Amino acid sequence: MKTWLKLIGSAKQPITEWQEKYVGFRKKKQPSIEAGDRLFLYAPGGSRRIFALAEAVGNPERDLDYNQSVEGSCYWRLDVRYLENLNFPVASGISIDEVVSHRKLTRSIGQASHIKLSPEESESAYRALREKASPTREFERAPSDIAAPPDRIEARVQRIIRDTVSAKSLKAIYDYNCQVCGLRIEPAPGKYYVEVHHVRPLVGDHHGLDLHGNMLVLCPNHHAMFDFGIPRFIDGDHVMIRGTTHAMNCKHTLTDDVIAYHNEHIHRPAA
Repeated sequence: MKTWLKLIGSAKQPITEWQEKYVGFRKKKQPSIEAGDRLFLYAPGGSRRIFALAEAVGNPERDLDYNQSVEGSCYWRLDVRYLENLNFPVASGISIDEVVSHRKLTRSIGQASHIKLSPEESESAYRALREKASPTREFERAPSDIAAPPDRIEARVQRIIRDTVSAKSLKAIYDYNCQVCGLRIEPAPGKYYVEVHHVRPLVGDHHGLDLHGNMLVLCPNHHAMFDFGIPRFIDGDHVMIRGTTHAMNCKHTLTDDVIAYHNEHIHRPAA
C-alpha cells in the first residue's frame, strides 16, 4: 500500500468541500495509484489544507465524459471511499504545514497533481487529521486519582467509542504503557496518556466488538501504524513492522478471529 497527497481543485478554482466518491486526473499519463492505496486530499490556494483521507477502491480508469475543451475535465477517474468519516469542509481541515516532513510539501505538490508520501509524512498527516475528528480528547488520569466532574462526563459521551469502561480497564492493566514499545506518556505528574486500538474496527462495515479480546493498548505512533495496516500479526504475542519482529507485552489475549481479520482485511503489504 502506498499513500499519496492528492491535489483537488486549484488556486484559480478553489473548492470548499469534496463529497464525490471519485477523484480526477487531468494528464493523459495513467496515474500510478492502485487499488488499496490511500490518498490525503489537499486544497491549494489560500487555504492550503488537507481535508480528507480516502482509499482507492479500484485502479484509475478513463473518464468517458472527458472533454479537452472543457476546463477542469479529467482524463482519468479513480473511485474512492472515505475512511473513518475523515472528510471535512476544506476550511475545517489541517494546514499542510502541520505535516512533519523533511521537504516543502507545498512546493512538491505544486509541480504535480499528486505525490507519494513517506510513512512518516503519512502518519503525521493521519494523526493531525484524526485529532480534528476528536477535538475533545483528554489526558487520562491514573486509576487512583480519578475525578469525575460533569464536564468530564460530557467529554466521555462525545468520544464513547474510544473511552469505554473496557478500554479504561485495559489501559490500567498495562499501567498506561504501549504494548509494542513500552512508552508511557506522562504530560504531568499523576496524569497518563495512552490509546486503545480496536484490532477489528468498530466503524464502517467491520463490525468489531468493544471487548478486551479485540483491543490493544498503544502509544499514538503505533496506534497510527495499526490504523494504516502497517503491522502484521505473526501470532498473538508478536507483530512484524517493516521487516522487524516486535514482541508485544501481552497480559490479555487477543482472539484468533480478530488477528486473522486484521491480517486479511486491514494489513497492507509494503509496496
